Amino acid sequence: MDGGPGARLGRFAQLIVGPRIAEAQIDPCIADMQHEYFEAVERRDKPAAWSALFRGSVAVLAHVLRNISGFTHRFQRTPVSALNMPERFSEESRVVGQMAYDHARRLRQDYVGVDCLLLALMDHPRTDAMMEQCGANVDAIRAAVARRILPELAATEIPDVLPLGSGLGHAWLEAHWEANTKRSYWIEPEHLLRALIRDKSMMSKAAKDLIAAGFALLALVCVSAPANAQSGARTEPRTITLPRANATIKEKFSSVGSVRELLDGRVIVTDNRDNLVYIADFVGSTSARQLGRHGKGPGEYEQVGRLWPLRGDSTLMLEPMGQRGIILSGSEVAITLTATSPLLKSVGRPLSIFLGRDAKGAVLAQVLSFGKGAPNPADSMLLIRAHASAPDVDTLSRVSSVLQMPGTSATSSVGAEGGGARGNARYPVNLRSRDQSALFPDGAVAIVRANPYRVDWCMPNGGCRPGVAIEPAGNGISDETKEAIILWQSRTSMMLTGRHASETTGWPAVLPAFIVGGKFDDTAVLPEPRGNLVVERIPTASPVVSPYDLLDRSGRRIAVLRLEMQQRVVGFGKSSVYTVDIDKDGLQSLQRHDWKY
Repeated sequence: MDGGPGARLGRFAQLIVGPRIAEAQIDPCIADMQHEYFEAVERRDKPAAWSALFRGSVAVLAHVLRNISGFTHRFQRTPVSALNMPERFSEESRVVGQMAYDHARRLRQDYVGVDCLLLALMDHPRTDAMMEQCGANVDAIRAAVARRILPELAATEIPDVLPLGSGLGHAWLEAHWEANTKRSYWIEPEHLLRALIRDKSMMSKAAKDLIAAGFALLALVCVSAPANAQSGARTEPRTITLPRANATIKEKFSSVGSVRELLDGRVIVTDNRDNLVYIADFVGSTSARQLGRHGKGPGEYEQVGRLWPLRGDSTLMLEPMGQRGIILSGSEVAITLTATSPLLKSVGRPLSIFLGRDAKGAVLAQVLSFGKGAPNPADSMLLIRAHASAPDVDTLSRVSSVLQMPGTSATSSVGAEGGGARGNARYPVNLRSRDQSALFPDGAVAIVRANPYRVDWCMPNGGCRPGVAIEPAGNGISDETKEAIILWQSRTSMMLTGRHASETTGWPAVLPAFIVGGKFDDTAVLPEPRGNLVVERIPTASPVVSPYDLLDRSGRRIAVLRLEMQQRVVGFGKSSVYTVDIDKDGLQSLQRHDWKY
């Protein structure tokens, strides 16, 4: 069975019925079929060869169906309530949970146990590769599980919905601890695998199989692979690219500000230059239509701001410079907010900036610091978290002000001063940067510092942990870097089009890690679906690309996303990333891509 037409049949049979039954009942059928097939090939008798293939395939399928009375259940989605998978499970972990359920039904088990989870993890390519990398004998593990499960096949009565075994519930809990230890919001298949051997006092038979096969000896090295950022060890981040767009909206936009994906796949879009809100249909017509209208009345808006997801399909949009906003239910304006609305009153200080609301209703905002005397807008601001169920407000950190002027000092701020070109330079370069913050659904807050470039994390259970510098500060800006930045800005923002470094002024002494636009709620950071942070960077060399850093919750740069020079990331959905592609006239096409890395 090492080759020939029976190889695929053999792999199919092992996947469906497991290696033990396949070896005892199905492999002889395949061997007979291949013997007849090769004899017919030697005789150059094509009809006989095709006949052997057909009869062998039918025999294999008959054995599969005979051994699995519940075969059709493999093609039925199990209710989430039956699997009882926590909310933090990633899509990949949910696939593993479904596979474990399918294994239990295929093997005629009366509950979903840890053995079935282990079989599912061996079927998943990432965790299967991890076990082999850590020195485990995967075949030995599978054989050990089969010896326990297969003798019970004939006697077990299958209920309509299989309950979860207590061992699996314990594995779910340990996976939570494992994800928290790695500072990851999402529970990945790797965390499930590590959870099996985490608690030595409640170790299952499946976990003992892992240890017997050699996995536990190297698991701490292999599964806890990320090097400790605090130790100063650096690993080169991998480079990722996006697949081809799977949908593009027909209409062009002037300047997409933010997007919000709805449950049905449609997307709410703001256009900062035209000051309009649209609903874009990526599922059906791939077209966009305007939502609402300008004005000061109910359901109207004067300025567009960032789109903030609330519960379900509700979306909040606040006007950057006004104490008012709207809440949309799906694609319809449901509520108009004024300065007296409770949500705005919770962050109602002058010049405050709303930065999101988490799943429990806590609000993140950036506000001016009120001490003795009148506040100075150019001073640093406070990052606060207001809880929905309590009147108290947590002050998380000081961050650089959105109104800081060149030449003034503020926390971690980089201004575009000095270093200008000589002679007849006439075109100013704006590379202003300031601290950025992002709120995640679980309540975690990322604070990205502009100088030095690092990310501080404030976790939902309290306490903030400062990060380490992601890269050393630069020693000036070369002419090559200046030309790359000018070319990039000319394509993404239509600034400095056709200019050269010798015609510009206002270059900073040190290049900032990222830059931020001029609007109050402009941002260079976005939370992504797995709980990591995406930071838009500045290109520094040719060929010019649009680079983005992917930072995890330990503050490490785990990957660099590279887009074409004229592309920008504008938002994320459940499993998608939305970009704009900017043509030579500055018009933007909104596109959707699968988000995998």
